[in-house]
Amino acid sequence: MTLRLVSAFLLGALCWCESARAAQPTAERKAFEEVKARAQKGEVEAQLDLAERYASGRGVTQDPKAAAKWHRTAAEQGLARAQYLYGLVLAKGYGVKPDVEQAFEWIRKAAEQGMLEAQYECAQRLLRGAGVKQSSVRALEWFRKAADQEYPPAEYEVGRAYFEGSGVAKDTEEGLRWVRIAADHGFPAAQNKLGLCYMKGEVVEKDLVQAYKWFNVAAGQGSETFTISASTWPKWKHSSRRTR
Repeated sequence: MTLRLVSAFLLGALCWCESARAAQPTAERKAFEEVKARAQKGEVEAQLDLAERYASGRGVTQDPKAAAKWHRTAAEQGLARAQYLYGLVLAKGYGVKPDVEQAFEWIRKAAEQGMLEAQYECAQRLLRGAGVKQSSVRALEWFRKAADQEYPPAEYEVGRAYFEGSGVAKDTEEGLRWVRIAADHGFPAAQNKLGLCYMKGEVVEKDLVQAYKWFNVAAGQGSETFTISASTWPKWKHSSRRTR
């Protein structure tokens, strides 16, 4: 009797799982149709949602061309995130012919609305000359806009610009200040750079204890950075004492 009950329970559970799996695509499809109806009425957030559903194949067959079309539709309505994403679509040629010049222009539109990721991307493209005339000065201007809003990757890039004299007069003290800000905000590349400064005695007094600290903070975030292993730490500690 007990065996029959267990068998019945397992059979019921199996049927429930199969029903749930069958219902999931139906629910996704229904959500897709609802979003599509709102998008066709001109709701800009729905248009962006629809674009991302076409891009990922959520509730509909994946369709890069349709995704690009709806990204553009939302972008033309002035939605910053849509402008940024449509710029990336054009840069990568996802569902459209690649066009790096137009990609930069759409990303710039989003940047001008204050979108941090767009400001950072705009700066990177100016730095590389990707779809726009290369300009370290203009790149730094965009990095500063994002850095002033406490965007750690941009804070680090501002610091690096001062260290290298890229787009601005070289000023390692100012560079260190920005790198430290980015490091304090948790950006691994900045933490690694700060560790290198302490290791080499660059701008700051050489301090291998601080170097160890910052390298390992960066490594703790999964960053592939220079690290001091536990086995080598005693040698570093001894060396640190000798250099003071």
